[in-house]
Amino acid sequence: MENILDRETVFPEEEEKNEEAISYKEISCSSFEEAVEKVVTEEDYNRIILCDIDGVLFGNKDKAPLYSLIKKSEIEDQTQGYLWNLREIYGDRVVIVTNRNPRLNLFLSSRYLINKTEEVKENNGPELKVFHSLLKQVPFLARKEKEKFLEYAGSILPHNRELLITSIEDWSVVSLNRKSFLINISKELSKRYGIKSGIINYVIKK
Repeated sequence: MENILDRETVFPEEEEKNEEAISYKEISCSSFEEAVEKVVTEEDYNRIILCDIDGVLFGNKDKAPLYSLIKKSEIEDQTQGYLWNLREIYGDRVVIVTNRNPRLNLFLSSRYLINKTEEVKENNGPELKVFHSLLKQVPFLARKEKEKFLEYAGSILPHNRELLITSIEDWSVVSLNRKSFLINISKELSKRYGIKSGIINYVIKK
């Protein structure tokens, strides 16, 4: 039986609004490391890579309130190594996108996890951009935060070119409409900068 994550979907509603439909494909992975290996193996360098935090750079236990603060969680060395590998290949096109809001309740550990993520860089290496508070599953909210990401993407990507938006995130029952954020990003990049993009989403299910 076909894995429902390993399939490509062209959404007909997009065809009504755009001359070209937006392709969206999900690929199931068991870990961040497996997802990175798949990305690197494909050798498609015209990408922007969007990595989530929860269930991707940190384990599922760190989603629980207070857990990461009590345990003083760190991104594992192996995970950091794979993230550095992505950055060596794609540079500032590797960014972190998360719903976590560092201004919310301390007990949600969001500020702690975001700070730990921002610390991941090689000595004298470039800053790892973190876009937080995105509310990715609700396109009409957090517009200011989404705008920051779009402006950044427009500043580093060549305009009027084709692009592969590559997402690495975890599977969750609260994010079953995870394609919404990525499709809206694709539409905005096309409208603003003439960047035509397809989407591959590597979904980690442990």
